[in-house]
Amino acid sequence: MNYLISRNEALKLLKKYGINKSIDDLKSKEVIQLTPYDKFRKENIELINAFNKINDSINFKVMRSEEYFFYVDKKINR
Repeated sequence: MNYLISRNEALKLLKKYGINKSIDDLKSKEVIQLTPYDKFRKENIELINAFNKINDSINFKVMRSEEYFFYVDKKINR
């Protein structure tokens, strides 16, 4: 699962973990290793909790013709 964070949050994480790499130079699907997963979860509890508050949803885009379509965004109830 992917979560989007702001540019400022990304820069704070890079600085926190001493990564001297520009996010402007990242290529599509490139990964920057910050720290091991377990350590990241322990050190970034607030960020992880914010991710958990994001509601799961599913998005549909239906087209009947080139000129007509509708879009539905529904929450997934557990």
